[in-house]
Amino acid sequence: MDNISNLSDQQQSVNNLPFIVLLNPAQYTLYKTSALEILAPDSNYLESIGHNVQNDAAEIEVYQLHNQIALLESLFNKINQDLELPARAVTGLADVFYKVNDYLVKYGK
Repeated sequence: MDNISNLSDQQQSVNNLPFIVLLNPAQYTLYKTSALEILAPDSNYLESIGHNVQNDAAEIEVYQLHNQIALLESLFNKINQDLELPARAVTGLADVFYKVNDYLVKYGK
């Protein structure tokens, strides 16, 4: 644990955050290309940080957006008359359209 600063007392209060983790060159190389896992003293998994975790989250967001668009398409195909939507539904539609716009701007598709 020599790469974690501010750990002078085992009973340190949470109010003394932040803890600083200084990565050595090998750890930094791994962080840039993969992820770091944080384990408890008993080796149980606690958390992952790093680029592949961020990429996984981005992929999940795109997948969710795809599912939302498919759901909207299905709903819109079933509408055969005038429809009045509650404000919450309009807000939800606006949110999906905003996400679609962001996706199109970001990926140009």
